[in-house]
Amino acid sequence: MPRETALRPAPADDPSRSPLGWAVRCLSAPDTALLPLSTLLAELASAFGAAAAGMAQLPSGEPIASSAAGNALAESLPWRDRPELVREVTLSPSALRVRDDGVCWLLAAVDGDERASWLLWLRAPATREWSPLEAAALALTGQALGRHLRRPEGAPRWARPLLLRRRLQRFDEAAAAARRIAHDYGNVLTGILGFSELALSQLPRGSSFASYLNEIYRSVRVGERLTNMLRLFAPRQWPKTAPARLGAVVPEEVRRLRGQFPGAPLDVALPRDLPAVNIDAEPLRHVLGQLLDNAAEAVASGGQVRLSARPVSLSAEQCLDLFGTIEPGPHVEVAVEDSGCGLSADARQRLLVEPFFTTKTRHRGYGLCVVYGILSAHRGALVVEPSAGGGTSARAYLPVAPAAPPASPPRAAPGGSTERVLVVDDDPMILQLVQTTLQRAGYQVETVTSAADAVRSFTRAAEPFGLVLSDVVMPQVNGYDLARQLRTHDAGVQVLFMSGQALPDPARPLSGNGSDLLAKPFGPEGLLRAVRSALERGSRRAPAVTGTGTKGSDHTQGQTR
Repeated sequence: MPRETALRPAPADDPSRSPLGWAVRCLSAPDTALLPLSTLLAELASAFGAAAAGMAQLPSGEPIASSAAGNALAESLPWRDRPELVREVTLSPSALRVRDDGVCWLLAAVDGDERASWLLWLRAPATREWSPLEAAALALTGQALGRHLRRPEGAPRWARPLLLRRRLQRFDEAAAAARRIAHDYGNVLTGILGFSELALSQLPRGSSFASYLNEIYRSVRVGERLTNMLRLFAPRQWPKTAPARLGAVVPEEVRRLRGQFPGAPLDVALPRDLPAVNIDAEPLRHVLGQLLDNAAEAVASGGQVRLSARPVSLSAEQCLDLFGTIEPGPHVEVAVEDSGCGLSADARQRLLVEPFFTTKTRHRGYGLCVVYGILSAHRGALVVEPSAGGGTSARAYLPVAPAAPPASPPRAAPGGSTERVLVVDDDPMILQLVQTTLQRAGYQVETVTSAADAVRSFTRAAEPFGLVLSDVVMPQVNGYDLARQLRTHDAGVQVLFMSGQALPDPARPLSGNGSDLLAKPFGPEGLLRAVRSALERGSRRAPAVTGTGTKGSDHTQGQTR
């Protein structure tokens, strides 16, 4: 670790304190490589005689760091609502001088890759006039910083938060596309999966038509798995988290791996006293499964896989080297190492900046995307690097779960008298599938195609609905806002959402309990199980009706396997 003296600002008589001298110092870089970003910006402001210096992410203009204290500048940055100004900066051969609301700005682009990725700015009072020499020096500084950011290895210390933000931005862009794809394909696959199951339940086993439908069913289940992987990549926050213990999840994944890859030697070193981690058991299985599968495939022609874990306490400095949304504090490090062929320097670099990059010709590159999405949603992180034995080491960092509060006694549910379900979806195919499935199971079903019709049916119903089953993405009013409207009429209404998205949008939290989500695609079995579970958990829970829910689910399941 370098001594603190290496990070001190240049002396007052140092030539680098002039604008042009600072640009030259950035080009040479040896004495700036060890500076953190905040110190670099403070020295930049001092060299130019500016009140403050900072950097912002493009194209959003979101502030990243500043030499000024606090975030007071965030609301006054002139480019936030002027995209044409950003374009002018990126095309200008010199830094751009802008006077805005009593402030004189000097703006320069920093090219991190094939396009401008960051904005470098200086702020001074309106009485200040930036000279052409200062403008040219800041533009040269931006070019120098961009060159250091584009280096494949050995990035300076100040560059780490910038590179991390850029990688997160790229993955967020890919996640937005994944959400749209998962939603649209979820609707399509729900119809194919659901009606295939319904048809199979009515055909005699062994018939040619049943065999054809079984092939369709198996194919759509492959599509369902791929859609689920995109769905797991997409979330940025997991609304509900039940702490899990690695000791309970790892044995299941180890058994699965040994069955799927019997030739891959696996060594497991798991301490008994590991703390619980703040992640649900199901997404934790996905993380372990993807990392173990990657390692097992890497040693298919010979080698060893090792799974280990240990508690660690991460500092803010250490978090800068990890890929995710991790914060300082206690974590559990889960390491999956293999002694396979390893990753080249080029492959490792692309792995960090290309969301769907893969070195496997028969795969689509979804695995690490899924791991990244899950870890980021749980405030965790990932790092992939060459291992000491010549293979690859993938380490996942999971935050330690907080101490659990005392469990409250279960609330006795009032008795109900009906099993009526109101179904809301703007897709006629989904409505037909849900209505057919629920009616066959004995439920009383009413369907509507819009939130406005749902409110009318709900408020005018002669008998109350035990459950509202609503799509999330609908025209005019989405499912979350519909639930809010219904709760103004009945605060205890039970709502089950259907969506191709991974989870309820954390930006649209629902007040109160009584909400769950059924992910698309789903079949009759999954639909009946989710509806039965939602009704039993609801505040107006009704006693089970003989011949509904479970019986319908068993009947369908028996015919499709």
